Parts: sequence; C-alpha cells; structure tokens
Amino acid sequence: MQVWVSADSRRNVAGIITALERAAEASGEKDLRAFVIFINHLEQPAEEIGRELAAWGERNGWRRVSISFLPGPNARPVADYRVSLDVRVRNTVFLYREGTVRARLMNLRADERGLESLNTAITELLR
Repeated sequence: MQVWVSADSRRNVAGIITALERAAEASGEKDLRAFVIFINHLEQPAEEIGRELAAWGERNGWRRVSISFLPGPNARPVADYRVSLDVRVRNTVFLYREGTVRARLMNLRADERGLESLNTAITELLR
C-alpha cells in the first residue's frame, strides 16, 4: 500500500499510519507492506525534512510503515503514479497486489468511517 500525502494534517496522517501499523501486524504471514510518501510542497532541504519525518516516526513508535518524501511536487513519481496535486486532494491511498492497483481512496480521514473503509479495502486486498 502507498499513502501519498499532499496537503493533509499530521494528525490525520498519524491516524492513518497507526491503522496501517495495526493492519500490518495483524496480516501475519500475508506480509502487508505500507509506505507513506510526503510530497514536499515547501521544498524544504532534504536533510531537514528527512530528520523531521524520522523523529516523528520514532516519537510515535511506528516500525512497520515506511515514511519517506519526495523533494517537491514536480518529482517524477508524482506524475508516474498520477497523484493529484489539486489542493482539494489531501491524500491518496493506493492498495495494490501483484503490481495491480486494486483500490484507491482519496481524502481518507482517520475517523471511524474512514478507517473502516480502509480496513475493508485491506481485507479485500488480502483475500
């Protein structure tokens, strides 16, 4: 799974990452992998944003979800994955298996309803 973060709050992303951590833990032998990719719209120096994200992950105790960033909105993977840079799109979640996207969620909220839809999509993915 990939979560692309464009303009979302850290609080919401933290809720999503925590849910992904739990899902990865529960997946057992199915080896669910999750990545969160921040698009560095402010184009902060790589060292600075790298340290900031690493410290944030450490403080929250996340171990199973990888957190990374792209240098800016013009980075090639943004176009390759067709991630929307529209300001109304806060995040995009791709759930894929064997190289095929099986589900795509946009503007996922880390509330009860949003996390339920994420967990349902993960369950379907692992079948």
